[in-house]
Amino acid sequence: PAVARDVSEIAGVGGVYPYRFANFRLGESTKEVVGITPEALVVAGPDAAMDIDVREGDITQLSGDGLAVQRDVADDRGWSIGDRVVATFPAGDRDLEVVALYEDDTLIGDYVVGIDTFSANFAEVNDSLVLINLDAGVDQKAAQGAIQQRLDAGYPGVEVKDLDEYVGDVKAQVNQFLGLITALLALAVLIALLGVLITM
Repeated sequence: PAVARDVSEIAGVGGVYPYRFANFRLGESTKEVVGITPEALVVAGPDAAMDIDVREGDITQLSGDGLAVQRDVADDRGWSIGDRVVATFPAGDRDLEVVALYEDDTLIGDYVVGIDTFSANFAEVNDSLVLINLDAGVDQKAAQGAIQQRLDAGYPGVEVKDLDEYVGDVKAQVNQFLGLITALLALAVLIALLGVLITM
């Protein structure tokens, strides 16, 4: 959490939003939930950090007992705006209200709560990411360098990336995993062919 506080003091930095994720339970299923400050998702605001394409509801209500859900997931579960959902956190059961349905789950996953709700229900509240929005007119590369310099001094190992770099890294990880699955599939086919040949 100290990273977000330090970065917010750097000239040219606008909105700074902690991003946290952990697992919770919905019924018998274990799901991943993201905790974030609602202002980071309000595209009409001056310091929005990402656009998740909110289709229904009001993302500004994502605090207290608010829950945002990816639209297809909500449809599968038969949820709509205003429905109440019982979620099980490490701190116990919590009755949440569906306040927004969104389309783009690329960087946010299927379930989102406010950072206050996350902090109240999980003992571990370290930030996985810190989303940063720069003030208007600030050079992105220069600001990125200044932020990295500040972090190198106090938080070695923390990397500063722009959105394209981060998405590229995520895609590379996914591609690496898909490559492993493809290799295992090819090996399974080869073993099956050898089995057929031996049988023949």
